[in-house]
Amino acid sequence: QRVVDKMPFNFSLVGPACALFPDGHVIHTQRDPQDTAWSMFTAAFSLPNLLLNLHDIGRLHALHDYLMGQWQERCGPSAIVPVRYEALTADFDVVARQLLESLGLEWSDECARFFERKCSRAATCRSASRSIKVRWGDPRPTPSGSSRSATPTSRR
Repeated sequence: QRVVDKMPFNFSLVGPACALFPDGHVIHTQRDPQDTAWSMFTAAFSLPNLLLNLHDIGRLHALHDYLMGQWQERCGPSAIVPVRYEALTADFDVVARQLLESLGLEWSDECARFFERKCSRAATCRSASRSIKVRWGDPRPTPSGSSRSATPTSRR
């Protein structure tokens, strides 16, 4: 059985999931931290005032990075499979096929039509090719070495 759940605090449950399902895998979708923060800030999560300011979201991201490093050490290198969100949305079929192959699963054409399934949340059902892209301006490095502008370029 496969479970898909993209709530912000799921990273805290990776260790217990590894203990309960020792032969299972966790797909860790990694995204640009600024895009993640902005997405969380603008999303309507049913969480009590936990994601209302960018400072707290930044602290949550630091905790996420720390805990995911701990879980990687404890669960083993093959239990947590990293996938870059930007690569997945740029070339879904190629990245999804590589991911499934690394998990020992076969590709089905239905994988490319995941968004046609009944979903509990519209963002989960959106086609990867139409998915939200980088929101922080031109991703090319600036003369100062920064790769993002300080102001988001668009909202949902």
